[in-house]
Amino acid sequence: MNLFFTLSYILFFWMGVQAQEKTVLPEQQRLSVFQGHWTVEGSEATYLEICDRIQGNHIQCISASKEKEGVDSSVSYLSYSPLEKTYIYYGLYTSGNSRTLRGRWETDHFIFEGQRIIPEKTTKWRITITPIDKNLHFVEEAAVNNGEWMKKADFIYKRVQ
Repeated sequence: MNLFFTLSYILFFWMGVQAQEKTVLPEQQRLSVFQGHWTVEGSEATYLEICDRIQGNHIQCISASKEKEGVDSSVSYLSYSPLEKTYIYYGLYTSGNSRTLRGRWETDHFIFEGQRIIPEKTTKWRITITPIDKNLHFVEEAAVNNGEWMKKADFIYKRVQ
């Protein structure tokens, strides 16, 4: 009897995965550009990020960076909300902090924006990610307390696999 329930569960799960793969929206498909193994140009020996599609047509990325103090790791998710018609980025970092950004696709690149408000300080972020060949050009800007936008990062994610 247990074998019957186990096989039924596996078949049900497999059918759900098959149905999910058939109902990928074009906006969700666009997130496929993030799938793969990545490093950062100039940090090939110390940085690795692996991104893959998970149930629900979301992309999950797990990264590890070898730092002087040890290994810095993070988990992030990229998704598309058909209800809100927006892309969503959610990152969880070793520091215990997290960040949620909302995004859109514009012609040839993604733009993600968001903010964090803590006492005495509001930080806004704008991240632009442009697919170039098999790589991703990543630019992060930040503005503190409605000040000028300052570039915080500008690098190339290189596809390893």
